[in-house]
Amino acid sequence: MNRGLFKIGKIFGVPVFLHWTFLLFLAWIVISELLQGGDAVAELIFVLAIFGCVLLHELGHAMMARKFRIKTRDITLYPIGGVASILGATSPIAEFWIAIAGPLVNVVIMFAIAPLTDFVRFLGVSSEQLLFSSFTFWEQIFWINLMLVVFNMIPAYPMDGGRVLRALLSMGMGETRGSIVASRVGQVLSILMLGWALYSGQVILTIIALMVFSHASQELFVQRSKVAAGGRLVREAMLDLDKLQTLQHGMTIGRAADVSLKSLQNDFPVMLGSDVLGVITRQSIFEAVAAGEKDSYLSGFMSREFPKASPSDELLNHVERLTTGRHLPLMVFEGERFLGMVPSETLYELLVVSGLPGFSKNSIKPNVA
Repeated sequence: MNRGLFKIGKIFGVPVFLHWTFLLFLAWIVISELLQGGDAVAELIFVLAIFGCVLLHELGHAMMARKFRIKTRDITLYPIGGVASILGATSPIAEFWIAIAGPLVNVVIMFAIAPLTDFVRFLGVSSEQLLFSSFTFWEQIFWINLMLVVFNMIPAYPMDGGRVLRALLSMGMGETRGSIVASRVGQVLSILMLGWALYSGQVILTIIALMVFSHASQELFVQRSKVAAGGRLVREAMLDLDKLQTLQHGMTIGRAADVSLKSLQNDFPVMLGSDVLGVITRQSIFEAVAAGEKDSYLSGFMSREFPKASPSDELLNHVERLTTGRHLPLMVFEGERFLGMVPSETLYELLVVSGLPGFSKNSIKPNVA
């Protein structure tokens, strides 16, 4: 198990994982059906068929990415859907086709099972009489795939429709500006989605709306950071070694916590002499303290892999490393010599200094609401 994930195998070379909540969801389905006296096996088969369609949807993204020589790290299935983790930057053309490939797979599924359905008998039936439970198994699968197409093509980034919108906008106004507009559209639509979800009492839609807003806001921050970082070198944002609070690899977690309390830094290089062995965050230190690891050596909790840069690099090329993933600082080297680091919060400061709209001059935190 990794990060709460269970690997179920590989399909076309792409690892497929189940999140532990997915397994909990399946157990809940079975128990609910048994308590209600229903057919638990039939319900389980139906749910697995739905997620089979979701898996094929995500494989559509992965296979199209492969056409553009872009790798997919893995596919993960959650109770609310699936995620294909596409690695690397994509051109607007590539993003368009990768994004639309998933819904197109659902369209293909609909055509494939259409001969197994009989919708003629529903003609002339009012919407009040047309209950989903009245459909046969294949008719339900047909309509679910139709809903997957319609829902995923809502132009709210980072949903498929939002990525298609971003790709089209980027072709006309440039990647950064197109991404900013698409992210704003995603925020607005997610707020509308949230309002409807709360009004209608739909819990899953509420979760999806919140996730869409969060991802759209993160993408907006990334793109604005790129604007702020444009034309700047890494050395301009670097915190020099002589101004850095460093930690020694032989320190205990307790001692590291005492040192970090006296520092304003959120990230600390872990040193052995003049060599950098890793980096540890303030959060990691205090999580270890809370877990009763005060007497353990911090070298067992540090990250040994961290992003690196040269002082003459363009800061723009490292924005995504600082704003996504684990938000580790950028360690700056001249050859083998460690010079300093660029903390992830430096980008907040650059956004304030640049005076971009949506950021308070009295705070280094982004105001994306």
